[in-house]
Amino acid sequence: MENQIYNGVVSFYHIQKHFGFIECDNNSYYFFIDTGDIKAKNIELRRKKIKQKIKTKYNIGDEVNFKLKYVDDKKEAYDIEYLGNAQRQLLVNEAEEKLILVGYLKKVDDNFFVKHISTYLFIPVKISKYEIDIDSVYENRINQLIQFQLENTKKIDNLKAVLVDRKFRYDWNQIQDLFEKQEIVSGLIKHRTKGGLIVDILGSDAFLPGSQIDVNPIRDYDALIGKTIEFKVIKINKEFENIVISHKVLIEEKLENKKTKLFPN
Repeated sequence: MENQIYNGVVSFYHIQKHFGFIECDNNSYYFFIDTGDIKAKNIELRRKKIKQKIKTKYNIGDEVNFKLKYVDDKKEAYDIEYLGNAQRQLLVNEAEEKLILVGYLKKVDDNFFVKHISTYLFIPVKISKYEIDIDSVYENRINQLIQFQLENTKKIDNLKAVLVDRKFRYDWNQIQDLFEKQEIVSGLIKHRTKGGLIVDILGSDAFLPGSQIDVNPIRDYDALIGKTIEFKVIKINKEFENIVISHKVLIEEKLENKKTKLFPN
């Protein structure tokens, strides 16, 4: 049994005490992570210039390979190998399509988490820059639906949920007004995302598709990060509270005005 390799999913992990459970074939196996021993092994791997690294922290939903041994007449998992977390990757993919996600606010051992509806994953909460004290704002909303955005999406092991619903709702009416009246608004380009850029509009994140940056194709998106330019809101989705903006429409309007002046008839 000790040499056989099993495949399972982490169903619980206590980040402070470094123990958890793995579900496999309708059975649940206890495991404990000796962080000191693993850190020593990782140092040895680095000395040998081996890129492989043994994990010292696990998340719910992590798929793993492991071995079993008897400890006090009970089967215990050990020699755990991390394979991936398809559920967290699905959540990252969803975050690229929907800037605002919805989940249930949970509190475990005095720590706040978001339990996302579709993936059932606990994501640690990071307070947004618009809030002062998470306890006073959200303590009375445990087990209720809240809105959040994901951070650290390039490292699915370290995802953070940034709570944004109070600030977002405050600005939603202004954004709705901008869209209906087709008024111009300035926004700060924050970072790249799949298919375009994320722009801060009135404290809320808006999606700027690559096709809506300019009339000519833009090859270097990174050169735009940190710049503040003008946009128009071209699409909003109230159900998911997503905002799509364009700088290209402003350029096209200026070109059209020039044409009209040059060729009035």
